[in-house]
Amino acid sequence: MRYILNHEPVLNLDKVIVFELDGQRLVRRLVMTIHAVDEISPASPVGYRLANARPGATFEIPQPDPDPCVVVKVLDILDSLAQAAPA
Repeated sequence: MRYILNHEPVLNLDKVIVFELDGQRLVRRLVMTIHAVDEISPASPVGYRLANARPGATFEIPQPDPDPCVVVKVLDILDSLAQAAPA
């Protein structure tokens, strides 16, 4: 929500982000308001970190105890879903 409240730019807005979430490959378009299952918002914990991430970035999302952190790795940032070929 920091991006919305502080009017900070979201560099990856409307971009398709290919990332791994705990080793599972996911493809999502970053949008402010979600309307489809292939979208993610910066209001979510993962979307928040993807907002200005670059390919190769790796970060952890804390989980409530006793669960471990979720590891996210940005693989690619694209302009369209058609460019995100399956791995």
